[in-house]
Amino acid sequence: MLLAWWIGRTSILVAGFLHRLLWLEKLLGDGFTFPMPKCASPFNSNPMKDDPTTVSLLLYFLLLLAAVGCNSIGQTLLKLGSGQSVLNPYIASGLLAYSIGTISYIALLSKLNLSVAYPVVIGLTIIMTTLSGTMFLHEKVAPGHWLGIGLMLSGILAITSAGWRQ
Repeated sequence: MLLAWWIGRTSILVAGFLHRLLWLEKLLGDGFTFPMPKCASPFNSNPMKDDPTTVSLLLYFLLLLAAVGCNSIGQTLLKLGSGQSVLNPYIASGLLAYSIGTISYIALLSKLNLSVAYPVVIGLTIIMTTLSGTMFLHEKVAPGHWLGIGLMLSGILAITSAGWRQ
């Protein structure tokens, strides 16, 4: 019960933080940029549709992290709440986490290509959910499953290194 309260409270704080980040990007607009030297950026292939800046790279990384993290937390909480009444704190917190993850994903889609954003978010969510199930729910994962996780990571790496632009 305390875990569900803590996760619910954290989800509310994350939602407020994401709101402030989106507000900051809107406030700064396209005219405000922090130039980055080409060698300092891990994204030399220009993954954003617009010019990459320090603010936008940080924003999109945080949105990706929020989408994947909230979806994984939502899955874990729904698993903890399964088999109980529909109105329990785990399910309510899981749905809240999913809502925040969806909002983060929609914000991420505003600047990234769908053909890149969708497989990266879904692939990383599957990986994080597997790790969460192993660590927090003490689920056993077969070696073939870990092989699949490795293949998914290489697929995500291939998608992101092929370029994020259309």
